[in-house]
Amino acid sequence: MGDCIGNDHIAFARPEWHSGSDQDPETAAATRLSLMDQLSHEKTRVIGYHLTGNGVGYVDKTSAGYAFVKEG
Repeated sequence: MGDCIGNDHIAFARPEWHSGSDQDPETAAATRLSLMDQLSHEKTRVIGYHLTGNGVGYVDKTSAGYAFVKEG
């Protein structure tokens, strides 16, 4: 997850946007979308040092994209 999603401010809200660190922007965006969809569907706990709060939580699908929901 760390190499796919750097923060919850943009990567969760707009996973289809290209990032300056994407080696292959189209593949990276498709991978982020697929990963977010899988994580939200399976309700998988995620951990990330650059995520809000303590960095532990879940991915929630929203009408516009996705959101990081911190645990606790």
